[in-house]
Order: sequence, then C-alpha cells, then structure tokens
Amino acid sequence: MKIADTYYYNTKNLTTQQKEMIECLEEIFESLSTGFDIDEMEEIRNNIMEVAESRGWISDFKLPNSNLKITLYKNQVGICVQFGNVARTYCDILKIEQLLKTKIISIGILCVPMEERTKKSSTYASYEKLCKDIETLSATVSGPIICLGLW
Repeated sequence: MKIADTYYYNTKNLTTQQKEMIECLEEIFESLSTGFDIDEMEEIRNNIMEVAESRGWISDFKLPNSNLKITLYKNQVGICVQFGNVARTYCDILKIEQLLKTKIISIGILCVPMEERTKKSSTYASYEKLCKDIETLSATVSGPIICLGLW
C-alpha cells in the first residue's frame, strides 16, 4: 500500500514534528505487504492499526466525554482511516475538527482510498470526493487537515 496523492488544507506552516509524523505514517502504509482490495478493508485497517501501535501510536483514540473515536493518535496528530461508506467521512471531518478546536491535536490526517480503488461502489469513501467536499465546506472546516489518497 502506498500514498498516491496528498492534499493539504490550511497547513501553511507544518512543524518538524508534524512532518515526522506524516513520514512515519507513510512508512506504516508502505510496510504493509497486503494488497489493496476493497473487499478486505477491515483487515487492512486492522493491519494499519497493529503496525502503528508497534510504533507508539494509540489506536481507537476516544474523543473526551464521548464514545466517538479516531483511528490513531500520537504527539498531537489525529488520524482517521476510512475505508467504509462515504457518509462516515463527514463524521471523521467533524471528529478531527472537534479535536483541533479543543487543542487535543494540532493537525488532522484523513486517509481514504483513491477513487479508482473503490470503483465497485460509489458509496465508498474516496480521496477525490473527500478533497472536493472539504473545499466545499470551507466555511465550516478550519483545519489544518491533510488528506491522503491510498493506493
């Protein structure tokens, strides 16, 4: 698995630590030997979490006073990996925004498959749609957010 494309939303001045976290995440994706198959998304997501945990990330990080979770958290970086229904990406955006506004994270990263990988159904989250929607919601979404398109 690899990062095929990256979209930066309101990320003018990334810190060295944020850049290192992004590089770490890239290494995690590249370390996975599994192919990228839309029918095996749950297993792939679990593999991502397992590898990330071995590198010090916290998986299934809970938002305060809530049962809502993001996929991974480390050093004020929050990550949502979404391989499911496109509707869940909106919830992921809101979770990231909540964590940014409460200063629990300093940057959010949303990881979704490239559209070409989700051709079996238009109901799956895709990188192209996510980036377009974040721009459309710019009056609401403040960021900083990085979107990663996975291949």
